[in-house]
Amino acid sequence: PPPQRPPAAILARALPPPSPPVTDSGGGQWRAGAPRGKGGSANCLAGEGRCWADKWGSGRGEAPHRLWGGGHLRDHPRTGAGGVSARVPGQERSGLHSPGSVCLSSRARTSNNSELNPDTFTAFSVSSVEQLTEDTYQYKFELPGNSSLRLSLGQHIVLRGVVNGLEVQRAYTPISPGNAEGYFEVLIKCYEAGLMSQYIKTWKRGDVVFWRGPFGGFPYRPNKHGELLMLASGTGLAPMIPILQSITDDEEDETFVTLVGCFPTFDKIYLKPLLQDLARYWNIRIFYVLSQETSLEKLPWSYQENTYTGRLNEDLMKTIIKSCRRKPFVLICGSSAFNEDMSRYLEASGIEENSCFVF
Repeated sequence: PPPQRPPAAILARALPPPSPPVTDSGGGQWRAGAPRGKGGSANCLAGEGRCWADKWGSGRGEAPHRLWGGGHLRDHPRTGAGGVSARVPGQERSGLHSPGSVCLSSRARTSNNSELNPDTFTAFSVSSVEQLTEDTYQYKFELPGNSSLRLSLGQHIVLRGVVNGLEVQRAYTPISPGNAEGYFEVLIKCYEAGLMSQYIKTWKRGDVVFWRGPFGGFPYRPNKHGELLMLASGTGLAPMIPILQSITDDEEDETFVTLVGCFPTFDKIYLKPLLQDLARYWNIRIFYVLSQETSLEKLPWSYQENTYTGRLNEDLMKTIIKSCRRKPFVLICGSSAFNEDMSRYLEASGIEENSCFVF
């Protein structure tokens, strides 16, 4: 059952004025929330402009959080593996701060200003579309002149789309460097029944798309951690790429990195050329775990030594951690189920919770 409301006096101090209800095209109100985790829950009363959340597994009680001006969560603390999700009947659902978030809104402000803004959607033009796999695409967007999004590492931005009169918002992490001049790139997987996917599949060069942000991010500092262990599933690879490139571009940064990318098959590994180039650096190792492959014999020889078949399980996790050159700090990004599994395996491997960061 939903937790009890905190006293009105606390809400008055902690929250901005109530946001408008989140509605569908028929005027019905949606209520955002999250599935139960390890003993906790999270609920967002979007129509009242308020949110309360229990951190999964902590049982520490309620905490009010701010909402965007359309009834969307902003600056919501991580609730364990999955974040907070929007429950939309018949549509995809996953963490708000993961690559799979979905939100609904009845209205949103837009701008033609080229500056990215967390409160207002800004128009950007699609400059290229590249299909990477049967359902995943790499989209490139123009920035005027030599301007840059100026993103911090791991930050995500929010896309707005309208399908059948219903506005949908979804968060994605650009894979291009945060200081890339004149463009930014986003990796997007499209789903057969996804509302946002229906909109994204219509994109072509020259189309105008609206984004806002940035949000979130990983507070990385060169040489702070002896080694980073990156655990990424599918498009969860996205926030890892800018961090990797930041390390390889900085001659003074001697951080070791072990990236473990989990994909169904070899053909569904994203960005192979880029990953192969990164793996040539002395301090970068990249492993692949292919859940639907049964043999390595058909893989190119350059991949066979650093690829595992099956799923990333507890035993393999312990093997990888044991091979790390220094005590690792762990970054995790994937589906809610993947994040929960990785957190459990890491705990069994002796990695403390304060040595992990979940996107």
